[in-house]
Amino acid sequence: MAEVEGHGARITDEGIARIRARIGKGFEGRRPWRTEVTKDAAYHMALGIGDTSPLYHDEAYAKQTKWGGLLAPYIMIQTFDTLRSVGHSGLPEGLPGVHSIWTGSLFEWKRPLKVGDAIRADSYLKAVEERESKFGGGRSVYQTYEAIYFDQTGDKIEGQSKEKKVLTFRIRKK
Repeated sequence: MAEVEGHGARITDEGIARIRARIGKGFEGRRPWRTEVTKDAAYHMALGIGDTSPLYHDEAYAKQTKWGGLLAPYIMIQTFDTLRSVGHSGLPEGLPGVHSIWTGSLFEWKRPLKVGDAIRADSYLKAVEERESKFGGGRSVYQTYEAIYFDQTGDKIEGQSKEKKVLTFRIRKK
């Protein structure tokens, strides 16, 4: 496919091949924001998203539920993977100057996050798809990432998390 340029940004066959070479590989050396679900972190996450459920802050209430203790809001799971780790967003390499747009996330849950859980995640680039684009000068690249989360016993917390990111750029029209 032909090279597409605009303001120094380029989506090239070589750049796409470099990204595709990362499929199935994780993010070595990255540290996630969190490794444990703490009472304080769950409480602040709930306040931050405006969820006042007593499952997140009232220990007496939470103990009486089927969960037997405090939970954390589901969105907190994203703080345990290395895809969004400190100082990073997506792949370490990419297409210099090409704008990146996060297009969505899909989560499938097996159980909620519980205060006291120690969480680890396997995060990696799952797929790279090139598409035609009216916005990006005719060419865009879709990257799909996956993270699988495990608790302290090695059990999966969720079946999968799929994240989509689009690489494209704008061409200024005169």
